[in-house]
Amino acid sequence: TWSPLEVLCHLGDVEAEIYQPRIWKIISEENPFFSDIDASAWSEERGYQKRELEQGFEDFIGKRMETLRMIETLGEEDWQRRAVHERKGSLDLTGLICSIAEHDIQHIRQIYEQLH
Repeated sequence: TWSPLEVLCHLGDVEAEIYQPRIWKIISEENPFFSDIDASAWSEERGYQKRELEQGFEDFIGKRMETLRMIETLGEEDWQRRAVHERKGSLDLTGLICSIAEHDIQHIRQIYEQLH
């Protein structure tokens, strides 16, 4: 179980290193392939526990705002563009954005459970 700090650091890194590149790839390439990435070891490897909570939060929010600015400029046709994910199979940009939201919810629950 990750601490709230580890969750925030994880969310920021996943945003910048997985989600943003995938969004760009899906709108710039025809039917790109996404390998499944296991980020579960990142906390230990990257020393999340040694970081400051406030900085982890600010980093995540900054990266999420970049993502939101990226997707708010997309046209209607971009949302239908497709990719293939190694584990999830075929998905469109809408499905990718939904999986980002599901990932957030999973980790928000994790933080909530630790605080209560």
